[in-house]
Amino acid sequence: MPYLIRAVGDCNTKAGAGLPRSEAFPAKLLDFLQGLGLHCELDNLGATMNTSREGVARLADCATPADLLLLNFGLVDSWVTSIPWLYISYYPENILKKPARKLLKNFKRRLRSPRLRELVGVGPVVPVEEYRRNLQQMIATERSRNPSVQVVLWGSVMTRHSPERDVRLQSYNQVLQEIAAEASCVYFDAAPVVRRWPAERIYVDDVHLSGEAAALLARELLPELTLPLLADQRSAA
Repeated sequence: MPYLIRAVGDCNTKAGAGLPRSEAFPAKLLDFLQGLGLHCELDNLGATMNTSREGVARLADCATPADLLLLNFGLVDSWVTSIPWLYISYYPENILKKPARKLLKNFKRRLRSPRLRELVGVGPVVPVEEYRRNLQQMIATERSRNPSVQVVLWGSVMTRHSPERDVRLQSYNQVLQEIAAEASCVYFDAAPVVRRWPAERIYVDDVHLSGEAAALLARELLPELTLPLLADQRSAA
């Protein structure tokens, strides 16, 4: 049986800004592992605009147990919006949700004045404590299928030009780090890795990672994974 890598996350798991999935971090990691001679397959459940809420639903619908689980959420969860409790999920999808989301976005655009936002209330799309519960639930769901699954929580990379947003992202990354310590997972801090390179090579816009950045992250994560993966495959041979 191939070693199954399952990735669940938002646009930088899927590959954002029009890039093919082959340019995303999970696909680059798959390439490196296959280059080491490992018989691996990738189940990439990343999707644009997804939060940890969608991640819980997507993971619950999986049947095959994974051997390696990559989790990354935060970009959308931490986004501050008007009337945050009013939310229409992206998964599971149906014919009514897409037009309903469009109407909701248009409505929220009309609430951008500070006075109106004060009246209706603003906050993150997914509050930080709900975010924590969602990540814990995803880990528990995958471990119920395979108790020995290796779980990697990778922190979101900071934006290119939005320092206020970065402060919020850092608080969500901190939650990932805490969960990793509590649940015996690997925490991979992606932000300092990409800061070594010029922004022009790392980003394709303000938030989406380039294929080059994805490969850099995959290479940095390898030391956490390759030895146990090789040991597993050798013992099964």
